[in-house]
Amino acid sequence: MAMSQEDKIKTINDYAWNWFSYHAAQRMTVFRFYFLIFGVLSIGYYQTILTNAPLAAGFSALAVLSSILFWRIDLRTRELIKIGEDLLLDVERKLTAWKIAKVALVASAQTKKSAHAAMFSQKLYSYGQVFNALFFTMTIFSIVTLICAAVKAGWWAYILSTICPK
Repeated sequence: MAMSQEDKIKTINDYAWNWFSYHAAQRMTVFRFYFLIFGVLSIGYYQTILTNAPLAAGFSALAVLSSILFWRIDLRTRELIKIGEDLLLDVERKLTAWKIAKVALVASAQTKKSAHAAMFSQKLYSYGQVFNALFFTMTIFSIVTLICAAVKAGWWAYILSTICPK
């Protein structure tokens, strides 16, 4: 039995929505997991910085590495979400062209300027922009704590003396 155009578009829409929904949920889960790991590493750092600076440096180094790796995972997940958005956008165009319904949710979400965002800036408004800012901030924070632990462990003087011998 052949599917009607409406059934085909519903099947494609369901597929696109499931794809988008899965990867969007996965992105939030990964981000929550990143915060959990970062929190554990931060606690480890602060519990060891006064008594075991090399171990504290290890916690900081792991935090830097985790930030970079989770940022990379987020980039990939963002690409997968975009694939679903593109298919949903195509479905919306077909629905509108077939005069089944005039739908433009995805297109509107991609182009709309929010009054709430304008109060501050359009720069830190999307998930991607906010996530990138947090990854960057936490990476810089981890690098600073790594340097502090290296100084406390006495590694900084050794590194400088190796690089710049007298």
